Amino acid sequence: TKIDFGTFGKSEVKETTIEVRNTGDNPLVIVDVSTTCGCTAATYDKRPAKPGESLRVGIKMTPKDTGFFDEIVTLKCNTASPVKVKIRGQVQ
Repeated sequence: TKIDFGTFGKSEVKETTIEVRNTGDNPLVIVDVSTTCGCTAATYDKRPAKPGESLRVGIKMTPKDTGFFDEIVTLKCNTASPVKVKIRGQVQ
């Protein structure tokens, strides 16, 4: 998954919400979310998602400097491998 916040000012905060759908046969649980930058924060549903249901993940970017950013938000779930979401943009 890739999210492009585009170009925005240093005083702006960009937010988005993504959904992670459970395509398996067992409940899906997000165990932890990590980011590659202190300027990015994430919140997520703590409940298990039954097969076919979705969990919401909120991503918030609060820039500290100007310039291009290309970061990764990693969702650690009870799955074989984590889900990685790339976020990028340009801060003026």
